[in-house]
Amino acid sequence: MNIIQKLSLFAVFFVFTTAYSVDSNDLFFKANQFYKDGKFKNAMELYEQIPDKNFQINYNLGNCAYKLGKDGLALLYWRRAENKWGVFGRGELLENITLLQNRLFSKNK
Repeated sequence: MNIIQKLSLFAVFFVFTTAYSVDSNDLFFKANQFYKDGKFKNAMELYEQIPDKNFQINYNLGNCAYKLGKDGLALLYWRRAENKWGVFGRGELLENITLLQNRLFSKNK
């Protein structure tokens, strides 16, 4: 493979990954706007379309599920966010998990 072929291959890869990233960012920002507008189902549908879900997306999915009354799903997404989140800045997430677990536990008594 000569240098021109290598550069062409790199260019195709760069364009593909950039387009992929822009598409994911676009979905994220659109989903955030739906969430702000109280359209939690629409927001959740867009967040779910994002292929590589980081802690923020899982956290937001958990928030949407919670707002839609899907407590088990909210807990699942928040646990996924917890597993991907670093050590700092996750107090609200842990508080949400604790409150939801307490609520779910009290329902089963």
